[in-house]
Amino acid sequence: MAMLAYAIMLIGGIWVIVIAFQKSLLWGLGSLIIPFVALIFVAMNFNETKKPFFIWLGGFILYLITFMIR
Repeated sequence: MAMLAYAIMLIGGIWVIVIAFQKSLLWGLGSLIIPFVALIFVAMNFNETKKPFFIWLGGFILYLITFMIR
């Protein structure tokens, strides 16, 4: 179950990074390399990034549930 959560989080995270690269090279590199830049990008461009963010959030919640069950 944890592997599924990781996969869902990975899909959402990569999707956000792809959108960041589409916006500009610096946003893409910043989101890829520097912690929390992706979250700032999501907050600033929420209309474009809400679907991948909620996919990532769903994976994170699934991971927390899996962690609590163990």
